[in-house]
Amino acid sequence: GNALFDYHLFIEGWGSTGISHSYSIVESNLLNAMRSMTRSALFSKPIIMKVQCPKFYLEKWKESQVCSNRYVNLNTVNKSTSKLTSGRIKRINIRFTFPFNFENDDSNNYDHTFVFATTEFYNTSAILFAKKVDQIFDNRKITIVTPSKWSKYGFLNGELKNIDETNIEILPHGINTDVFKPILVQNDRNRIRRIYFKKIFNLTNDNVIDDNSIIFLSVGAMTWNKGIDLLISAFVKLCTEYERDENTKQKFDNQHDATDYSIQKYMLILKGNDALYESKEMFLKILTKIPGGIDLYNKKWIVYYGKELKQSDLSLLYGGADVYVSPYRAEAFNIPIFEAIASGLLVIVTDYRNDENKIWSPSNKW
Repeated sequence: GNALFDYHLFIEGWGSTGISHSYSIVESNLLNAMRSMTRSALFSKPIIMKVQCPKFYLEKWKESQVCSNRYVNLNTVNKSTSKLTSGRIKRINIRFTFPFNFENDDSNNYDHTFVFATTEFYNTSAILFAKKVDQIFDNRKITIVTPSKWSKYGFLNGELKNIDETNIEILPHGINTDVFKPILVQNDRNRIRRIYFKKIFNLTNDNVIDDNSIIFLSVGAMTWNKGIDLLISAFVKLCTEYERDENTKQKFDNQHDATDYSIQKYMLILKGNDALYESKEMFLKILTKIPGGIDLYNKKWIVYYGKELKQSDLSLLYGGADVYVSPYRAEAFNIPIFEAIASGLLVIVTDYRNDENKIWSPSNKW
């Protein structure tokens, strides 16, 4: 038979620590997919030999879980039952860390190193890299893996020397559609909105949500590039116009049988990440600068949640929302957008066009 390579993978990243950094999530998703792969006549099964957790980018991340070897799979192919002829072993190094490390590790005799890297702001300033990388891409054993055309052309058009398209591969991200999927049973969706949301956001009897309420959701670090100030400003304007339009407000109220309470028309849910960033502090700082923002926050038309959530719990946020909004200023991939689409939400994102590099927002928009 044809000889196949056995790919032995040596992973560097934070995915096995459990922290909810985007790079960590990308690593975990990829390693989970690899573990479920089987060997066939067309390709060999990658075997995860070792998982190494480098130093955390920020000191406070040490509060998270320690490095785990739960992704390591030392079981090789059962060659006694295989009709395939085993070829030689390829030692592959895959890195999911920040700052980016493009150094070739000669001591481990890797056949190739793949570095997951992105350029959110379309630049390649020195702060992105662990070491000086002026000549690193003379070494063809190093490949950048990035999730989008935007990020790819950020590397090509940046300050790196000796880099061309052969150094970069685009690998779009996937998500787990067994977790992130539409909630098709209306009663299940209502329970999320009335019970789960009431619990995690500490809603009162003044915050009555029903199927006619419109709930907006945004998930992220609350940093400037996420455009949260733009989102809050737009939401304040929407609520202000609703309050001023007595006809619309009266029509909405007439749709309900409520007598001793009022149904809430709108809600904006912001899911931050307090474990890794100062998300709540950034959110409150933005909120105080927007007239009307604090008032909506106090009456819980704007709610914030910054604690860690398991994927199954995060899926409930999508399941109970109507519209996902991400008015980002710079973004390399934005996994929550794909989670929202898979969950059946309407999605509003930044419109963008770059004819030079043939990058633009999809045509299926309105």
